[in-house]
Amino acid sequence: MYGYSTSMMLINPFIYSSAPPVSTEFKITVDTTKAGSASDTFVLPLQVGTTSMTVYWGDGNSDLITSYNQAELSHTYASSGTYQISCDGSFAGVRFTGGGDKLKLSSIDNWGTNQWKALSYAFFGCTNVVGTYTDSPDTSLATGTAIFMFRNCTNFNSPLTMDTSGITAMPNMFEGCTNFNSDVTFSDTSSVTNMSLIFNGCTNFDKAINFNTAALTTMSAMFKNCSSFNQTINFVSPLLTTVSDAFHSCSSLNSTIDIDVSSCASFIRVFYNCTVFDQDLSGWNISTLTAANNMLFGTSFSTTNYDLLLVAWQGQTHNSSVNFHAGTAQYSSGAPSNSRALLISDSWTITDGGAV
Repeated sequence: MYGYSTSMMLINPFIYSSAPPVSTEFKITVDTTKAGSASDTFVLPLQVGTTSMTVYWGDGNSDLITSYNQAELSHTYASSGTYQISCDGSFAGVRFTGGGDKLKLSSIDNWGTNQWKALSYAFFGCTNVVGTYTDSPDTSLATGTAIFMFRNCTNFNSPLTMDTSGITAMPNMFEGCTNFNSDVTFSDTSSVTNMSLIFNGCTNFDKAINFNTAALTTMSAMFKNCSSFNQTINFVSPLLTTVSDAFHSCSSLNSTIDIDVSSCASFIRVFYNCTVFDQDLSGWNISTLTAANNMLFGTSFSTTNYDLLLVAWQGQTHNSSVNFHAGTAQYSSGAPSNSRALLISDSWTITDGGAV
């Protein structure tokens, strides 16, 4: 009977190490047969910036790349097929911009240690891409915007942890990512002013949002068409001016929405077609409100919450001539009815379901 003794096992203990080596390279898998350039070719699009790396094309060939627009970033293979490409060195980032070989990108396999400098349009339109990585991108040096970073990546559904301390705007970042329902962890969004449309059309998305919104000025259509979304929102947002369409067509939403709207002039379509929504909004500050057209159209706003809203809003300092749509919500006699009448006397136009 044969076997390994304890003493034999100690001869080379490294055989039993369970920790794989950490890859420092940025790795992606591409399928050259997909639409784009020729069926035996892949073009790697880079962000403008300093570049110094070796690209290993997965077929035994490699190129030293020292410019973001170097001709060798277009590689022709001996035969069409699937290849894993490795980028070893530094580059500002990738930028598919909704064109080129966007459909040939199959997966992001490893982020590696490259420090990304630019994020906008990075994977825009890469509808076939999925994430197989287990690490996170180093975006600590990234500045400016992250607009359209994963827009229309309809198959992408992997967790993403990023340092966003240098990012000032991230509109449309995941727009159209219909299958996306993974955790998004942004280390610091305290400088971000614009989050409009960031999750627009993410129909499966329903994850907690814990963003620093201290500098946020616009969140228009931020969760529009997120039909699965039903998370509590608690935004400390003293600079927020634009909230229109924020939850438009969030048909599953019925959670507490606590947002500082004291500087917002428009509540237009904020909860439009949020079919099950019925939450207390009486605490919203309407001191700067000038329009609330279709705000609660298509909701299940109850008499209880509508009564609270009417009394509280009429009691606040408010503008005249506001158009306010409360959907089919009905109001009670007494204080709610009186408050509604006083708002109308201030030239408010109120559309609702009438008295109970």
